Amino acid sequence: MEKRIGERLGIAEKLGFLCFSMSDNIIYYFKSIYYLIFLTNVLNIPMMMAGIMTAVGTIWDAVNDPLVGVITANRKFRTGETIRPYLKYMSLPWAISMVLLFTDFHLSLMPTVIVSLVVFFFYELENTFLGIPYNAMANVATGDDSERRSINAFRSLGGCLGSGIGAVAVAPLVRMFGGLQGQGAIIGPEDAGALFKSALLMGVICMAGCLIHYFTCRERVHAAAGDAEEKVTFRSAYRMLFHCQSWVANMFYIIAYSVVNLLLMNMINYYASYVLGESAAATPILAVYLLTSVIFSILTPAIDRKLGRKKTMIAGALVQIIAKIPFILNPYSIVNV
Repeated sequence: MEKRIGERLGIAEKLGFLCFSMSDNIIYYFKSIYYLIFLTNVLNIPMMMAGIMTAVGTIWDAVNDPLVGVITANRKFRTGETIRPYLKYMSLPWAISMVLLFTDFHLSLMPTVIVSLVVFFFYELENTFLGIPYNAMANVATGDDSERRSINAFRSLGGCLGSGIGAVAVAPLVRMFGGLQGQGAIIGPEDAGALFKSALLMGVICMAGCLIHYFTCRERVHAAAGDAEEKVTFRSAYRMLFHCQSWVANMFYIIAYSVVNLLLMNMINYYASYVLGESAAATPILAVYLLTSVIFSILTPAIDRKLGRKKTMIAGALVQIIAKIPFILNPYSIVNV
């Protein structure tokens, strides 16, 4: 790689990284909280089928990562850039996919399931086409390690801000567009319009995050001439990955974690609506979830250094299991939640 070590990035460029991360996390929370309940309560898809659909879509998200990685690795734009243009060209498709996720096409059950699954696959593909280049952007923005660490700090801050906004603002947003007005404020078919309008706003946030990042960042680190001409084939990429035992193990871990986390985030809305009797009751639960996540994001590196990676992950898994026992014993206690 040809590097320009020591070049400093301006604050505007780092804020661009922050803006993309913030918008991505706002959208993630909106989708996580309302997508499954939209499938079941608005599109009337049976719960088990909707759960299978979201699980299959999440697995597709993991499977398409190497696919998109190969495509982006072999693509060079006329400007000589390899990553930054994706922020511009994929911003509109990503926004459209977000809106389509919350669109009721008024079809019968099986066509609704098929269309919803296709849309979900499309959304996850667009999400990957932006996520992988975004994660690689810091490496081509600068060759200075200290500047890359600074970029990561801004990305983390953006993620925390986006998570905070998403956790506390999505329910008031749906209410603002006329939703959650029924008894107990439980999502129903009458909320389809409010969720669609909210998704339109999420689409605007998608594009804003992408375009702000696109216009503020630059590619400064380029591949050497010989490396740039070498192409990676799908076959060689997948063979290399699946022959790597640690990658295979990590892939299964990520799939399992993503499916569980997706279902957990979606279930918070059902719990608030049908047990606590108010959909808006999910907001303080998510706020506590966010606060805990931020605190342990700060503490985990120190714990990791003390215990080691394997013991830290085992400890984390045990905490997640043990913490659910009081809730299972008394699911009506807000303290246990």
